[in-house]
Amino acid sequence: MENLFKHFWILCGVWCGFGNAIYFRIRLQKSISEGKITKPEVNKFTLGLLLALFVPCIILWALQMISGPQATHDFETWRPVQRNIGFVVMVICWISLFLWVWFFKGAASLSKYYDLAGYNPKFINHPFVFKGLTLLLLVGALFFTKDVMLLK
Repeated sequence: MENLFKHFWILCGVWCGFGNAIYFRIRLQKSISEGKITKPEVNKFTLGLLLALFVPCIILWALQMISGPQATHDFETWRPVQRNIGFVVMVICWISLFLWVWFFKGAASLSKYYDLAGYNPKFINHPFVFKGLTLLLLVGALFFTKDVMLLK
């Protein structure tokens, strides 16, 4: 179990980043053959998904490793400098997701790809739902960050 916590962030990046990219690439093959979407669109989406999930996890894992042998996946066990950088990385991810979904074509893109992948019931794949979910995520993240930052 110790190794699981020691390498949590890299495992999370591999599982979420590569796992989701592979999942969507496989699920969207049918849509490519039916002409609903092009292969370059799928490549762009899955690469973006992979990078958006994997890169922050690699950064967090590196910060955890630099914090020393006592550090686990929990930020509170990290040295103050690494913990603060980790929070900045998380906040950048949250804000980037929010901005992409709300002010760029993120909600429409997620709606389209999740719908084509047959991932959820149709009503859940609406752009408005993705906007609502990112808003809930951001509000939850703000409460999480506020509570964890009080641990200093």
